Amino acid sequence: MYATLYYAQPSGSTIVQVVYTMLYPQVTLENSQDIDTVVCSGDDIMTIVLSTKVAYNIVSQWPQSNLILITNTASCNSASQRGVYMVSSYTADESSLTVTLQISATTWADVSETMQISYGTGSTNSGSSVSYTPSCSAPIATSTSPSSATSTDVSYTDLTPEEKKIVAYLTANNTYDDNGNIAVTMPASTTSVTAPSYDPNAAST
Repeated sequence: MYATLYYAQPSGSTIVQVVYTMLYPQVTLENSQDIDTVVCSGDDIMTIVLSTKVAYNIVSQWPQSNLILITNTASCNSASQRGVYMVSSYTADESSLTVTLQISATTWADVSETMQISYGTGSTNSGSSVSYTPSCSAPIATSTSPSSATSTDVSYTDLTPEEKKIVAYLTANNTYDDNGNIAVTMPASTTSVTAPSYDPNAAST
């Protein structure tokens, strides 16, 4: 089970595709054109209004619990991130094509196992599809499932050009000890730290 999310800047700039390997069934609500509105009330109620009877019949067959809903709407999440919610139960009203769900906010670490980020470029004026290049991936430590990631020795010469860009970025922006570990003094838990953003189009140094 996968959840695929897209992030983009203005036409012609970087597009990011993020793919999560999910531990539970999920629905990315923004992907359905048959959902009229999604409204979150307080911290535990979500109301979904469908536009067609067919869509209602599908939604009313969702699991009653352990279902993840991913939102992209003002009342459910901030403008800079998606909302991630676990469904505990719901009721459906066929006359109004409305589904009212009991929800609780959760995190990607609790509902997914791995994450892969891919970068691409595209233009809104072009009818061609956008090709993505996987740039990095990582296991996500979860409270419900231990990580199964393993470590494999890889030579620098075996890396793709995109992977070499990441290595160059990390080398230029971190200090390493004699054993090759990143040498860093961890700040207090109340301290905010801003890391430089990674630009996949920047030239390697």
